[in-house]
Parts: sequence; C-alpha cells; structure tokens
Amino acid sequence: ADTPAKGTGGDFPDDTNDLLIRVRRRWRREQLSTSEGIASKLLELRRALSGWRREGKVERKSTRSKEAHEPRAGSSRRRLGLCRNIKLGCFNGEGDEEVVEKEHRTQVSPTLSSFTNWSHLPLDIFDILLEALAEEGVSIGSLRLVCRNWHEGSNMALRALRPSMPGDVKCKSPQDPHRPMPVRHRIMQMLGRKSDYFDVDGAVRSLVSKFQNVRILDLSHPSIQLSDNALSSLLGITTLQHLNLRSCKALTDARLQSLGKLKSLEHLNLSYCRAITNIGLATISSLGRLLHLNMERCARLTDDGLAYLEGMSNLSELVLKDCWRITNSGILHLTNLDGLNQLSLEHCFRITDPGISMLSSLSQLSHLNLKDCWGITDAGLMACTTLTNLRHLNLEHCFRVTDGGLEAITTFKNLTHLNLKDCWGVTDFGLLLVTAFTSLECLNLQHCFRISDAGLSCLEKLHRLRYLNLKDCWAITDAGLASFSGLQCLTHLSLEHCFRVSDAGLTALESLSQLVYLSLKDCWGITDVGIEAIVDFPSLKQLNVKNNFRVTSLGLEKLQASKGLDIIV
Repeated sequence: ADTPAKGTGGDFPDDTNDLLIRVRRRWRREQLSTSEGIASKLLELRRALSGWRREGKVERKSTRSKEAHEPRAGSSRRRLGLCRNIKLGCFNGEGDEEVVEKEHRTQVSPTLSSFTNWSHLPLDIFDILLEALAEEGVSIGSLRLVCRNWHEGSNMALRALRPSMPGDVKCKSPQDPHRPMPVRHRIMQMLGRKSDYFDVDGAVRSLVSKFQNVRILDLSHPSIQLSDNALSSLLGITTLQHLNLRSCKALTDARLQSLGKLKSLEHLNLSYCRAITNIGLATISSLGRLLHLNMERCARLTDDGLAYLEGMSNLSELVLKDCWRITNSGILHLTNLDGLNQLSLEHCFRITDPGISMLSSLSQLSHLNLKDCWGITDAGLMACTTLTNLRHLNLEHCFRVTDGGLEAITTFKNLTHLNLKDCWGVTDFGLLLVTAFTSLECLNLQHCFRISDAGLSCLEKLHRLRYLNLKDCWAITDAGLASFSGLQCLTHLSLEHCFRVSDAGLTALESLSQLVYLSLKDCWGITDVGIEAIVDFPSLKQLNVKNNFRVTSLGLEKLQASKGLDIIV
C-alpha cells in the first residue's frame, strides 16, 4: 500500500479496472434502473471522490514544493484505500473472479478495455456517470474538479451548452452598491471605454475546440455579433443537432451559408434574426434532417421564401410568428409538408379563409396557432374539418369567428387545448358545442362577454378540464359558478373582472379540491365573508385579490395566516 500508484500519470491506481467492468456489466446485463440501482452506486462513488478531493487539496498546499521530486506515499495509500471503499460501497464487498472479468472485457464497449486507470475513463462511462448523477442534482462541474483528465473527459461528454455572456453576469455598481449592473459595463467603466466590444469569435472557437461532442448549443443573446469565422468554426462540431441563434442581429444570409453544411442539424432557432431574407431559407432547405425550424419575427420573409421549404419532408414543426408579409400564396407551398405536426402562423394577419382551407391537406397537424389572424372567419374553419388529429388550437383575437365556426370543428375529438380569447361572437350556444371536446384540458374564454350562466352550466361535462380563464366575462354570476362542482380536475381558475360574482359564488367553489390558482382581481362583490371560505381551500397556493375594495385588513390577515398561500393584493 506504500508504493506509488502505477499508470500513465493518472490520479487513480490501475487495479480498479475490474470495478468499471462490473459497472458496465451490471448496467447492460442486469439492466439496473438509473434512478434505483446504478444511480445509488455511482452516488457512493461521487461521495468517495469528493472526500479524496478535499484531502488532496490539503496535502497539496503543504507538499507543493516536493511534488516534482518524490512520490507521495500517503497519497498513494489513500487512493488504494479509496478504491477498496468504492468496491465496498458500490458492490457490497462482492468480488468477481478473473474469469468473469475476462468474459465481460470483450462484451463491453471497445473503449473500456483500452484505458489503464480511473483517470482515463472512456466517454461512454462518462455518459453513464452524468445520466445517473443528474437525478441527484450533481452537475458536470463536479466531475470536472476530480482531476485534469476528468476535466477534459467531461468536456467531451458534455451534450448541451449555453455559455453566459459578460452582460449576463451582475456585479455591484460603484454608484449604488445595492443595484446590480452587468459586468461588461463595469469593466468598460474601469477602462474608460464606451465600447461594448466582446471577442465573440475567439470565445466561439474556444468552445468548439473544447466541446467537440456537443449536441445542443445555445448562442442566443442580443449582444452576440457572430462573424463569418465564428459560424464557420461551428462546422467542427459534427454531432450538433440543436442550434439556437435567437436574437443574433448580425446574422445575415451570407453568414447563414456556413450553417448549410451542418447536415446533422435537427433543431434550428433563428427567431428575431431580422436580417434574414428568402435567400436564407434557400440555405436552410439543404438541411435534410431538420425537424424543427423557428423563424419568428423574421419579417423580411415572403411567400417566395416559403417555396424553398417544399422539399423538407422531415419538417415537423414550423414557427412563422410575426412574419407578416406571408399571404395565402405562401401557405400553398406548405401543403407538401406531409409530416408537419406543429404550425404557428401567429400575427400573419394577411392570411384569410382561402389560405386556412389549404391546411386541410396536413392530416398530421396536431398544433395550430392562428392568433391575430384577423381575416379568418367561420368559413375558413369549415374547410379544415379533416384535421382530426388536432390537439392544440389557438384562435385568440380571431374576432370574426362565431358559434358557426365552433360547430364546424366539433370533429376535432382529440382537442385538449382551445383558446377563444377575444372571440366576441362566441355565445352560450358555442359553449354547448365545446362540450363535444371531451378530452379538453385547457379552455380560454377571456373577453367572450356574450357568455352567461347558461353557457357555464354546459362545462360541467368537461371532467378533464384543468385550466379555465373567464376574465372579462361580465355576465357571469354566482349561479354560473354553482355548476363547477363536476370540474374536479380544475387547478387554474381566473374570474378577473367578473364583478357580479359575490361571496356566495366562492362558497360554491369549495368542492374544487385540486384548485391551485385562483384570481379574483376586480371582483367587487367579494367581502371578508368570501375570504373566510377561501382559507379552507385545501390545495390553493396562489390567490389574486387585487382591487377588491370591500376586502378589509381583517380579511387579509386571515389569508396571511394560511400557510403556503401566496397572496397578490
């Protein structure tokens, strides 16, 4: 035990090879659950390593001058003892025979048999460590602190990366110590410079060289000014699948050409990259494996640009929010995307009923966002009755949609989320039609001011409803709330500005045992009596009673006495 550890300069002895072999064998052969078996065993490993790090730091402070000339027998003894503790902690003292080791050395990954000690763990073992320890709240930074080789190996095992920019980090302002300010601004103050320059090119190149196996890269930041060299350096990450360039203002069509060579890319976010035009979409069309594309607020895109997307048969999600130049002609180019699952046309206000009718060929569509498409009427919805797989439908501020449109979409039996905010033409009869969506979980009726108590009585059939927004539904009274007894799954309820609701209505809500959030803002009929009823709600976590002038300080004191309740006044 007094002899130094052998190996190639690593921090752990060679005789722990068998432990990794058994880890791999139990992982693959016995199929131990990450959360149960292997996680608990690897957690013991991490704790042991943490103890070794603390001891090692203390010793290095006192023997730094001797490190280069003589071996540390005490350190070697501790390392050997550590390995024995790891064996006991991970495998309850059970020892495998040499035959078992030889048998499984050929069955595990090829990299497992090539390393010589604990400091040179193969990449697949790092994957196991990261996956198992993630549920215990252990970050990759903990593994990076074990030793130099683990630091480098952790870089290779890293799969998702979002670097923080100088503007993300806060420091104390010299003028006001209690007011945080971006570190970048403080540095410029100290240097007497007014520029916000930051070497993004160098930073990106450094990231690419260190983290070559990253699959998810997030470079979304308003201050990032990516150059041609920075984008070209991303080509070194051959495993890159998710790339987020949101708000990269300097990203142009010419610079986007480098991304056309990232053939493994599956998710691309270019939202708020306002300099991109139709030419940029031509570059994106070469990414044959692309599944998700976000072009929100790329306002220079037109119908001609969408023509480049016709051949992207693998595309499953497309976001064109705030691309307000797109018209019905552009929708025609999307009809060939048979695999399209999610489509957002929010605030594409030039799209009317003929354009919406073209979407009927997208039979796989499950999410459709038509918010602020003001030109849509009941006729457009009547032409989309074939979208039977639709689960999320957003018609917010489509104020021309009436009960006739809801009658047309009653064929959407799988609908779980329906947003009818500001659909002023919806009445009580429309709510009767909504009950056809028996799987409905979220319903937004904000500012549907024609709805009354009679319509609310129909909603008791929606037994799966979890979210209900009745803000600005002025005609609702206590009688309408009395019909909510059947909504046992309801967790979120907004009654803002329903000024006809009084204390009696709140008493009727006591049966909602799952209610977590309740908004009574501007419900002028509520008094301290109603507040007393709210205190008894078993699951309530957040309550908004703002602008209720009839609620006194005594009522608020009763609410504050309720533990775990967040009150907004």
